[in-house]
Amino acid sequence: MEIIVLIEGVHNDLGPLEGTSVINSINPICSSVTLIKEKKNIIIDTGFRGFEYEIVSRLQEQNLSCEEIDYVFNTHSHFDHCYNNYLFTNAKLIFGQSILTPKKWDVLNKIAIPDLSVIETPGHYPDHQSILVKTDKIFVIAGDAIREDIIRNEVMWNSMNSEYTASAKHILDIADVIVPGHGKTIEGKLLRELKMIIESR
Repeated sequence: MEIIVLIEGVHNDLGPLEGTSVINSINPICSSVTLIKEKKNIIIDTGFRGFEYEIVSRLQEQNLSCEEIDYVFNTHSHFDHCYNNYLFTNAKLIFGQSILTPKKWDVLNKIAIPDLSVIETPGHYPDHQSILVKTDKIFVIAGDAIREDIIRNEVMWNSMNSEYTASAKHILDIADVIVPGHGKTIEGKLLRELKMIIESR
């Protein structure tokens, strides 16, 4: 089994729009897009508009086309994570509880890929869920349940709801490698550093 980050998620917050104090301008914004190559090919989150060509190109580098993706899993239903679902015309789409499929983890279990499971990681979104994959390391493809910038900023961290902080702590406790929804892959020294920040609070 191979886990390949096709696109590293971006989230460039430009601050409040002119004349406002509430609405933020975020440009560009796109979730990470992760490929799991196995007997069945799975895409975790599909990113936002404007990144279609990059997704197709990165798949071609893996000798795959969009039509060869068997399953698309969305960690949650925000547009920057699911806008490009339409590219994968032959894939079965696995959504959160609040959208089309009542229990996406049941659907995912039917894929029958050993060492791949769904974990509930609410907080950012009520039915937010992440993918856990066991290889020689434990990978968590975490969507927006983990953001390095939020962990580093104590004010932002303290403003998060208790479900969010509990989900983030759980992921940090169990993972060797974390693919966040936005930002670079978290592992090794960076993972240890973020765990120490949380423990210090």
